[in-house]
Amino acid sequence: MISNNGGISRAAQADAEAGTSDSAWMSPLKTKQAVENVAHEYSGTQNFNATTLTSTTNAVAWDASANQVVSHTLTENTTFSAPTNLVDGAFYSLAIIQDSGASGYTVAFNSVFKFIGGTAPTWTTTASARDYISFRSNGTNLYEVGHALDVS
Repeated sequence: MISNNGGISRAAQADAEAGTSDSAWMSPLKTKQAVENVAHEYSGTQNFNATTLTSTTNAVAWDASANQVVSHTLTENTTFSAPTNLVDGAFYSLAIIQDSGASGYTVAFNSVFKFIGGTAPTWTTTASARDYISFRSNGTNLYEVGHALDVS
């Protein structure tokens, strides 16, 4: 009996077991990697590891190719620089956290960040507050798709 291994079609898997398939998809089948241009169904959660961004001289750099889900704890008034390596159609998530000591740090954004209504939300300024914002990119800009403020 042929089982469906990693989303590869039963016919393709039968070819693989019979040795009649080309090597272009055999390697991914053996290592259970995704194959380009083939629809996949996953039985487990797929996610991005959350990473922490840090500020240097009041500015936050964001390499979007390495960090799609990020957080930043404010320890000073901070400006988010234009992220590098944005991908057209990709979604990005940012958590802005006030530190637990002082509060009221301000946040500013480079012009590549585009907000609903043309204005960034008023971020929560109380100690340890968490604000979340999500964006979709066109490869150049980040367009807000939603936010949740003062999540506790």
